[in-house]
Amino acid sequence: MGVALLLHALFFVSLITGWLDPLFVEASQGFGQGSDFFGIYQAGANLLDGYSIYDSADYRNEAPQVVPVYYFYRYLPPTAYGAALLTRLLPPGPAYWLWVILNELLILILVAAVVRNRNWPANRRWLIAALWLGFFPLYIEQFMGQFSITMALLLWLTWRSDERAVEPRTAGRRPHGVSRIGWIAWGLSLTLKSFSGFLILPYLRDARCKRILAGIGLALLLCLPYLLARPADVLEFARLNFSPFSPQIYKGSFGLQNALRDLLSNFPAAAETSVLTIAGRTLHVEGMLLLGLSLLIFAAALRATVQLGRHPRRHAFDLALWITVFFLVFKSVWEYHYVMMLPALTAAYLVSGSRTVLVLGVLMGLPTLFAAAPLAGVDPGAPLGSWPAWFRSLHFSVKAIPTLLFFGWCLREAQRIRGAHADLPPGPAPHGRLRGSANDDGE
Repeated sequence: MGVALLLHALFFVSLITGWLDPLFVEASQGFGQGSDFFGIYQAGANLLDGYSIYDSADYRNEAPQVVPVYYFYRYLPPTAYGAALLTRLLPPGPAYWLWVILNELLILILVAAVVRNRNWPANRRWLIAALWLGFFPLYIEQFMGQFSITMALLLWLTWRSDERAVEPRTAGRRPHGVSRIGWIAWGLSLTLKSFSGFLILPYLRDARCKRILAGIGLALLLCLPYLLARPADVLEFARLNFSPFSPQIYKGSFGLQNALRDLLSNFPAAAETSVLTIAGRTLHVEGMLLLGLSLLIFAAALRATVQLGRHPRRHAFDLALWITVFFLVFKSVWEYHYVMMLPALTAAYLVSGSRTVLVLGVLMGLPTLFAAAPLAGVDPGAPLGSWPAWFRSLHFSVKAIPTLLFFGWCLREAQRIRGAHADLPPGPAPHGRLRGSANDDGE
């Protein structure tokens, strides 16, 4: 824990000094510090000034720029609502630093929540808390001014509300407000990073229709006023988010899709040979392979969800499975996105105590090989096409492979649960341990 605290302190100091910037693609070659936050700030200013929150060089291009640099806005309206308030309180620079401080407070709240949860052995709680503090993607999250930490908090609250529902009752009563916190957190998460919508599938398995309707209702209540007022923006939001493939391979994208596209780029015919044309869009061999793999991943996760059945600790694996699906199938997974893996890793590790989960979490939390490029004779500033194929493959796989292995671990645990514990009565395992699963000594 001491090392993790020192690392976290270094993260914060480096936001001022830039010491760690060479470790990260976006910090070294992006638009600059706070550029994601400034995009959200710009959207908030656009909202108050009567312009589209999606205004950019590619869409309308009419709103005056009020920030030094920014990436385009691609999120649902509620994020812009919060930014709109900030634009009236503070100029862009101070607003960014306020957001950094608020994120630090959220991290402390999450770490404290993990450490204080006495349903799990102390060594598990302290080890996973250390991972939260020393997780390198946190640095680029704060550097860019993103809101993956907020999403992580909402995912954590969603899971904890479900876990508390199966913990021993006090005086015959469930903890106050558990169900309400769960559906509110889940509904809000839909408006931030909508991949949490995947959790509808385990909710359907458990016949939790009230949770689904309440969460979706909250999200619609927050989004529809703006989208109904500006219906053209619905199409722009869809254009920005619903294309299955990224327009190119990016150095700073570390999802499985980007890694596979880079691998397939060594076989030009895969990207040039057309297979199918649908609605004017041509799918090539590369696209068909990626879509096929995504469907396979989705089907495997769905099968595992069914296998988990009514096991009392199924919620941890539901969360881990479906968060990981997002990282394996989504087109653009940036390094800071891995902050949102922390709730999945935490839930899986607290429930199982598996050293495999902890090791994979550490691998996801390490810096990428970007800064090591000169040691391999590679110029990190050169175009990606000039990098040797072997180094590109290593560069893109350092996070994709641990994520894929974590997904495989979740599938195996679901299979194990189905084989050994399908008929267990509701209730937590003794001392928070998942009976029949990995223990504190690993596997």
